[in-house]
Amino acid sequence: MKDINFKVIVIAFFLTFTTGKIFASVQINATRLIYPATEREITLQLTNVGTGPVLMQSWIDDGDTDAKPQDAKAPFLLTPPIFRLDEKKGQTIRIIFTGANLPSDRESIFWFNALEIPALPEDKSKNYLQIALRNRLKLFYRPSNLLISLEQAVKKVIWSLDIDKSGNCELVINNPSPYYVSYTKVEILGKKSKDLIDGFMIRPFSEKRVDIKKFSASSGALKVKYIWMNDFGPGPSFEADLKKTQTNSN
Repeated sequence: MKDINFKVIVIAFFLTFTTGKIFASVQINATRLIYPATEREITLQLTNVGTGPVLMQSWIDDGDTDAKPQDAKAPFLLTPPIFRLDEKKGQTIRIIFTGANLPSDRESIFWFNALEIPALPEDKSKNYLQIALRNRLKLFYRPSNLLISLEQAVKKVIWSLDIDKSGNCELVINNPSPYYVSYTKVEILGKKSKDLIDGFMIRPFSEKRVDIKKFSASSGALKVKYIWMNDFGPGPSFEADLKKTQTNSN
């Protein structure tokens, strides 16, 4: 059987961690990025903890995961956008806001992308597989005139349980704040506890509904317990009152 020489096969992966961002070789020193409107630039540190050099390419998009670096739409300049990162070395990426008519009464969200391409093997006569790893971090552009902090915003979120006549339930989360609020875990505390979906985010001044099917809500007071994401990663666990509402739908 004739041998086949696979020159290069590139596979992109999306990796998401709650406590750190790690590629096969490259480590990023953040879980999310905050760009205060008052800053001229922010920086991000990448470190190659692997055993060989890699080629890094970075760009920012507005939420289109399929956008190519040259086509990505976001009002930011990255320097350097492409660089070689040798083993045990680090590189600082500067992120500069280039100006855009973004809302001044709420945060705006973008996505930072980092693509790691490993070096080619020395012996190219043998079959090999080259894997490129892509990571995406949320980047929040934060206006300077927001009147409350993110932690205060989290505490202002209103939680309610909408139950129809058949007993089907929706958890309704209302965010009246100018911040994007993210959660890693949500649990209803009552006669029975029910874990809900992990890792959801609510946009500023918006409402999110989560279908939790049938839930045996106690006749007494209910609370919701949650873990939220602050600017550096998972924040502390909080509890909030959970209101019950009845709808007429079947």
